[in-house]
Order: sequence, then structure tokens, then C-alpha cells
Amino acid sequence: MSQKDGIVHLQDLPENKVSIKLPNSIQKSMIDTALKISNINELSRILSISKTTVYDFRNSRQESIIFSTVKKISSLLVNNSHKEFSLENLETKIELIRAKSNGNPVYYPKFPINFNTKEGFEIISSILFDDGIARSTLRPFYTNNEESLVNRFVSNVNIVVGEIIPYKRLDKRTDTYQVELPKILGYILVDGLDLIPGRKVLNNPSISEFILNGNEIFQKAFLQQTFDDERSSVCYRKCIEFSQYRTENKPPLRLIQLKGIIERLGIRTNKISFVEVRKTKKGYLSYGWILTITNQVDIKIFKEKINFSLERKKKKLENLLNSYTSKPMVKRFTATEEALKICEKLKSENKSITIYNVSKESNKSRRYTARLMIKMLKENKLQIVKPKTMLRTGGSKPKEFKIATMVV
Repeated sequence: MSQKDGIVHLQDLPENKVSIKLPNSIQKSMIDTALKISNINELSRILSISKTTVYDFRNSRQESIIFSTVKKISSLLVNNSHKEFSLENLETKIELIRAKSNGNPVYYPKFPINFNTKEGFEIISSILFDDGIARSTLRPFYTNNEESLVNRFVSNVNIVVGEIIPYKRLDKRTDTYQVELPKILGYILVDGLDLIPGRKVLNNPSISEFILNGNEIFQKAFLQQTFDDERSSVCYRKCIEFSQYRTENKPPLRLIQLKGIIERLGIRTNKISFVEVRKTKKGYLSYGWILTITNQVDIKIFKEKINFSLERKKKKLENLLNSYTSKPMVKRFTATEEALKICEKLKSENKSITIYNVSKESNKSRRYTARLMIKMLKENKLQIVKPKTMLRTGGSKPKEFKIATMVV
């Protein structure tokens, strides 16, 4: 469920690749309780671990122990009515978690780890649009020429995940700040949230479902983090633009989804456009695509609802808006955009999105509304959640729709 709710449990992580440390008193209590169920020889056989490992765990002789062992002991105890040692309870008491291969730890991890927060949305934006997760090491990394953004990224990880010791340095050749995080965070993001490691131009990742369907305040934080990135700019052609690359000559999925989130906030964007093709250091072609906001009204709404956190970009945006000498030309909403707004309203009021309800709210005929909603289905702006059904008592129950997760 992590893709849908943004919450990662200990159980979501690979049991043979992760080690944990519980408080000494809990580890001792777990083994002492288990020895009341079986003697040491029987316990060793049942758990398929050595007697030495049993006593090492009981006496906290090691800094951490592999999660699979803890899971076996927990399962034995829970099956014998000791539910206080369930993984759900134990995960809230972990003092340290690390990758099995002696990677740097996360101290006092905040299980269940909740990325469905403002800081969590910002972390995902940083990983998804700016840098990423190395495929070979599974270590998340973040690079930026603004030290404040790098510090904010590390701070967000501390708030959401737990205390980390990052590897941070300044690359004097490129004048950029780089931070690399422990491998355990890679497991949390990849196994816990289903993020895809490796080069984004190759694997074309998507935005997590819990972000696409998320709280509007969190989405605004996600967008601000995204536009703070170096791939966005306030340019001389009187527009805000944001670019992403892909090895296929098609717009990146994450850019299409980003467009949908922005437009849900009432900000018009132009059609995603191809800008260039370039050859990478690895020898493959990379196609650049750009998302732009050009209308004066929409740029003003962008400033009010999203804006930048970086002062230099804020200043550029302010100067852009001050450069207009004529009154803004207000764009008329298209019929489908008006219908989408009505669907959003119905959703917020916990009312069913049906042809009848949309027709009533828009004061349009049902025939016109039906044609419009069929068009929106074809454009992937709506999805059917309940088909029309005939009732035994006569009559029918209307077809129900939902707003599509990805609006292209």
C-alpha cells in the first residue's frame, strides 16, 4: 500500500538485507520469553539460527542483528500469544536500522515512516526530478548549487525518516554541493515506496500515487521543491519553464503528471514541447521536453499558490510580473476544464460524480454533459468506477466516474 498511502512499515523492507537494533531490555525480554516456550536447543532448531546468535541477541553483543532473525523470533512469540512482540509494536521501538552490509545507520527511525507529509512530498520531488537513487549502490543522492536546498533535503529526511549521518561535500570543479545518504534509505524508498533506482532518462519513473491524489498543501510544497530545481527558470520570453529528459522521443511520464498537478490548482500550462536532442556521456541520445507557463494570469496564480523558496528566483518572478504594461488577458476555460472543476467540487463534497450531478451543477443538458464526459474518458481525464446497473425493482443506478490519477 506504500504507493497509495506513502507509509512504510518495517515489514516492507527486505528481511535479509536489513539489520536492526532494539533496546537491550526488549531483546532480553524476547529471548527470555521464547525460552519459556522452548529450551535453547529446540529454540535454535525452530528458528534455524545458532545458539550463539540467540544469546548474542539476548545480551545485545552486536550493534545490530539481521531483520530476518528478529522476524522469526517475533513470529514465534506472537503465535504463542505474546502479541506485544509483534513487528507492528517492535518497529516503533527500533534504536538503529542499517543495510546489512555495514552501511551507515538511521538512528531512531520513525516507523511507520510517513512520506504523506509536506516534508515527505519534498523528499520525493528531490529524488524524482533533481537527482535520484544510484542503481549499483541503492544510495540516494542529491546535488545542487544551492547549499540551502541540500540542507533542506537532509533536514526533511531527518524529520520524516530519522537521524542520519549523510556524506556531504562541495565539488569545486562544478561549484555544486553533493550529499549521499545511507543505503538503508535506498531500501526504504525502493522497497517501501516502489521508487525506481537508476537513471531517470532510461527508466522513465512516475510520480507516486499518494502524491497525485494528495493533500493540496502538500502538493504545493512538492511543486515548489520541483521548481526550485535548476531545471526550472523564469526566462526572458516571459514564461516559467521546466525541462526533463528521456531516451525515448516522448514526453517523460513524470512531466505529464506534473502538468496535471499544476492544472488542478487552476494554473494553465502549455502543451509539453520538444526542445532538443543531445548525446550523453554514456553514448545514448536524450530527448529534452519542456513544460511552460506563459499567460500573465497563470504566472500570477503560480506566484500566489506555488512560488519559489529561493530568493533569486522569487526576485526574477516578481520582476517578470512587474514587466507587464497591459492588463492581463484572461483565458476562457474550456468545457472540459469547467467540467473537471465541477467534478473536483463534487468529490470535495463527497458526492458521486455522475452525468446527472455534473449536468445539474453546470446547468447544461444531460445529453450535452454525457457527450462531454465520454470525451473526457477518451482523454484520460476521467475513469469509470461503477458502471450503470439495472435494478430489480425497475429503473437503473447511474454510472459513476472518478477523476483520473494522471491527467495528460
